[in-house]
Amino acid sequence: MIRVSRHFSTFGQPSCYLLGFCDASQLGYDAIVYVLSADSSGVQPAVLVGSKTKLAPMKPLTIPRLELNAALLLARWLGRIKRVLDPHIKIVGTYGWTDSMIVLSWLTVPHTSFKVYVSNRIHQIRTIVPDCKWTHIESTNNPADSASRGVMPSALTKLSLYWQGPAILRANPSTWINLVALIPLCSLPEVLPVSLTTRIDPHDCLEEWFNRFSSYDRMIRVTTIMLRFINRCRRCDLEPPPTKCLSLVEVDCATRSIIRESQRIYFSDLLRELSNGTRVSSKPLARLTPFVDDVGIIRVGGRLRHSNLSYECKHPMLIFPSALI
Repeated sequence: MIRVSRHFSTFGQPSCYLLGFCDASQLGYDAIVYVLSADSSGVQPAVLVGSKTKLAPMKPLTIPRLELNAALLLARWLGRIKRVLDPHIKIVGTYGWTDSMIVLSWLTVPHTSFKVYVSNRIHQIRTIVPDCKWTHIESTNNPADSASRGVMPSALTKLSLYWQGPAILRANPSTWINLVALIPLCSLPEVLPVSLTTRIDPHDCLEEWFNRFSSYDRMIRVTTIMLRFINRCRRCDLEPPPTKCLSLVEVDCATRSIIRESQRIYFSDLLRELSNGTRVSSKPLARLTPFVDDVGIIRVGGRLRHSNLSYECKHPMLIFPSALI
């Protein structure tokens, strides 16, 4: 015969602690709640209030998810008992123990960091018992371990761990919080993947560079002066320029730089395909037989290569019509 004490002293509005334990296995999960008088100083043992046990769902779940379900069951059980006892007993502290480091780490991270299944349950636990202090306990000292694995009725009467709780409940409450190293977020399962994407809008580059100039000639002149300054800073041109006037070679170099930048903006896909040696996806551009020359500029190919014209005439540079307007 099993006798369960159902008496809780409420004389003089005593204060007490509400203590809960949870555990899970592939067979099921459970939650156990005790009440311990805050004035007993370890003399009066904890009193078993009740336990809840559920079978594991038919669909297989991972152990961490089952342990989280056990913690949610405990949170609901603590919340219900607290509502019942509050008018009669002053609850000075609510504590929850689990032997799962994953669940304990989950409960210390914002629930939005995890996938929907875990996130919803973490949010429910924090909403139901927001003041509950969660901590870790070894499986050998967890009274909920026997219920999750199953115990024969003949052995249940001898389980003092189940009826009176672990020895830690008879120690000072300041020692209940077991400071353990939590699992970092990057190592936790069920973390919601975060995809960081960067969108490069070619029009942003256009606004940043080409639209600064109102005329093509001015843009060429400014670019030529900038390139001359850069070459001087890189010590590519140690000799001072013979004159302050811009040379034809410098102007041609600046023009090619601007055209190369224009092609990078407006023909980025074509430039990538030509650089990788893949087939040109755009049929109108493919008819031009484009290629990339030695300085990285896209030029037009075709049958003119057999003519006696100059290189610039046989292979003109490919320019977007409104790129340099």
